[in-house]
Amino acid sequence: MDDVLLGLSLVLVLSILARLAGSWIGLPAIIPLLVVGVLAGISVTGLIDPEELLGDSLSPFVQIVVGIILFEGALSLKREELGADVRPAVIRLLTFGVVLTWLLGALAVSLLFDVPREIAVLIGAILIVSGPTVVLPILDFIGPDAKVRSVLKWEGVLIDPLGAIIAVVIFGSLSKSGAQPVIDLVEIISSLATGLIVGAGGALLLMPILRTRKLSGRDKVAATLMMVVASFAVADAVFEDSGLVATIVMGAFLANQKRVKIDYIVEFKETLIPLLIGILFVLLAANVDIADVIDLGLPVIV
Repeated sequence: MDDVLLGLSLVLVLSILARLAGSWIGLPAIIPLLVVGVLAGISVTGLIDPEELLGDSLSPFVQIVVGIILFEGALSLKREELGADVRPAVIRLLTFGVVLTWLLGALAVSLLFDVPREIAVLIGAILIVSGPTVVLPILDFIGPDAKVRSVLKWEGVLIDPLGAIIAVVIFGSLSKSGAQPVIDLVEIISSLATGLIVGAGGALLLMPILRTRKLSGRDKVAATLMMVVASFAVADAVFEDSGLVATIVMGAFLANQKRVKIDYIVEFKETLIPLLIGILFVLLAANVDIADVIDLGLPVIV
């Protein structure tokens, strides 16, 4: 128990120190977070072993954290940003971009590594995701112009659940004995529809809470967090891997309605989200065995 307590405390302390170091040096926070995570992880010092600390809870914990981060990212998805110069680019990235990344990723893996074709297709699907946990912090650091930021922000947030669902569908088809990688459109549409319904429902249930004057701003932030996690869990229980869609829909719904003010939910961005991103990156980096990466050799650099 003492080792678990020390390990979890170390994750929190190192994640904050890495973020402070990034600000001091002038680097995006994810860089020192990854370095610190690897150095403290299983392949270097062994101070943090995510599997030992969280066990089977590691994957669900990561999913919930990503869901909360996606919700925060979706709060910034304003429909007025999707002007004539932004919408076409976002649509192309989420359609042709997905297919192109998938095909090129699968082709590269197939040519560079000695793996079956089916595994190359699965890895290509995984590589579809750019992800808000990476894109949004980099955008905050770089500060591109409004149009570029809008395009990359919308793509980064929306492609996360889309890529995840595709990868899960492909993995599921490969898990069947002797099966080939198959895109099950019914499963993909069902995941998206479940997330859409649950996310919109969660936002509608939350709005009266945000509107009431009987709760303080901090209480409303806590209620928002509660509803985000609940929507994620309900959607995932109804249809596996639809929780991420639900959190995005919930955030985008709240961001684009005019009935209640959501300004105080900015605390998600200013406090909770940086903290969660730090913990997430340290845990994931600590779980990487650098020896395995080195063994891949030159192809992994290519």
